[in-house]
Amino acid sequence: MSDEQEPIVSEGEESTVEEMRAVLREYYIVNEEYQKAICVGEQCQRAVDPWYAATHLRNTHKVSKKLTRRISKTIREGTIRSDKGIPEDGTLPQEGLPVFDGFRCVGCGQFKARSVQEVEGHCQKIWHEETKYYMIERVRLQSWGGRDGADQRLWVVDEDKCSKSEDERVGENSNEESEEWVEEDSREDYEMGRETERLKEWVGDDANTWRWREAECGRDEMAGEWVVMSSG
Repeated sequence: MSDEQEPIVSEGEESTVEEMRAVLREYYIVNEEYQKAICVGEQCQRAVDPWYAATHLRNTHKVSKKLTRRISKTIREGTIRSDKGIPEDGTLPQEGLPVFDGFRCVGCGQFKARSVQEVEGHCQKIWHEETKYYMIERVRLQSWGGRDGADQRLWVVDEDKCSKSEDERVGENSNEESEEWVEEDSREDYEMGRETERLKEWVGDDANTWRWREAECGRDEMAGEWVVMSSG
């Protein structure tokens, strides 16, 4: 066979390659920035380690062993390498992963959990000697493990960035719609101002002197997206 001749691929081999590509398109998204293979199957929606990708497809999605062997080799030889950690707080949601409600300690800004009780326990342990009161913020979270996977390192996402980016693209071709967005932004600013005023009613301007408006009431209170807790 001359150098210019292309290798002959059998119909069976070509069919297998197409099946493999179809399975990859159906179940996996490759997150190149963080070097993750994310299974987008309805019951999954979480990152899968490259070494486990084939087993996951075989056990969870009942893909044949013949295909999963090829898929495993393809993924291992691909761009996915070492763990790149997690996104910074406040970034756009990562495609293929669910977004869920959670809470964050305002004092350190780092501790995050799905339940307010977990963050409360953290705050009581870390901040009880400095102040009797602490604050917990409601946030939207993601993790590589999705809702119930093993990797539950959490980060805060900003879903508003998605809608704002869409609005900006559409607004390039519609002055009328742009005016509506300005009105919407004004309403959001107004609501944010009201939220800030409500928050100031519950806490002082100085974070070191946060107090309840009714400090003797003896119960936890809510102020919009903030939770004011007592460690006493």
